[in-house]
Amino acid sequence: MFDSPTMAAVAVDVGYLAASYAVPETNLQSLLSAPTIDLVQSLLVQLEAKAHEHDELRSEKLRSDVELEAAVHDADSRTRTLKATTDKAVKEAEELRQQLAQKGKCATMPLSACYILIESQKRLGSSLKHSCRHYKLP
Repeated sequence: MFDSPTMAAVAVDVGYLAASYAVPETNLQSLLSAPTIDLVQSLLVQLEAKAHEHDELRSEKLRSDVELEAAVHDADSRTRTLKATTDKAVKEAEELRQQLAQKGKCATMPLSACYILIESQKRLGSSLKHSCRHYKLP
C-alpha cells in the first residue's frame, strides 16, 4: 500500500491518534518507522481497552435512553390522568352550579357536593346567593 514508511507517516495523523486513544505519540512514530512485534502488541492492547470503554459507554447511553423514554412515558400518562380528573371535576362543578341555579338551594345535594360548590363560588367571587342546609353563608 505504501512505498515507504515516510509516506505512511504523512498519511496518518499521529497526533490525533495519540490523543484519541491515549497512546504516546512516540510509540506511534516508532510503530510507523520501525514496527516491532512488541510495539504492535502494545498498540493492540491499548486499542482493545478503548474498544471496551466505548462499548461500556454505548451500553450506558442505551440504558439512559431507555430510562428517559420510560420517564417521559410515565409523565405523559400522569398528565393525561390528571387532566381527565380535572376535566371531570370542572364538569361536576358546572353541573352543581346549574343545579343550584335551577333550584335556588342545595337541599338535594350531598354535603360534599355543596361544599365544593360553595368553595368554588368563593374562589370565583360568584354573586350567586342561595340558601344552604349545610352551611351558613354570610
